Amino acid sequence: MADDAWNLTPAEATARLEAMKPVVPATGLAERMADEKWRAGLLAGNGPQLREFSELMQAKPAENKLDAVLTHGDAAVPLFETTVGDELSTWKLGRVVADLRADGLEDGHIREMFAGEPIEKELHDAARRLQQQRFADPQYVDRYLKGGAVEKREQRLIGIILGRPIAEEKAA
Repeated sequence: MADDAWNLTPAEATARLEAMKPVVPATGLAERMADEKWRAGLLAGNGPQLREFSELMQAKPAENKLDAVLTHGDAAVPLFETTVGDELSTWKLGRVVADLRADGLEDGHIREMFAGEPIEKELHDAARRLQQQRFADPQYVDRYLKGGAVEKREQRLIGIILGRPIAEEKAA
């Protein structure tokens, strides 16, 4: 019963938590949590510590989380995590990455998807035309709906292109 987290003494729980090392690179939060006075203020709900905690959580770069998930998989998922706004939790990001990999996407494709960098309008339009051509073919649609691996991968890749913003045209 000693492995049951609910039956740990405070000292045992503290020792276990301190033994856990974060996989995602620290953004200053780890250093602040190491300060016992600051941590006590945070746990007491003090305004300055809560405000700084919120700022540190918002400053955590999404790329580091994606890198951690791509490199370490489920080992990157923290025990507790606070997200802000529409940010994906590490667990949800891990599920998305696993699904994309299962559909045949490589890590480079996944990085491209999350980078969200603008693309040329011509590429966007070409991807849209290809998707329309594919969906106009009843045999293709049948294979896709039945879980065809080639069709599924192709549509995921098209989706990455169509999901990116279109670059503004440069004035000549």
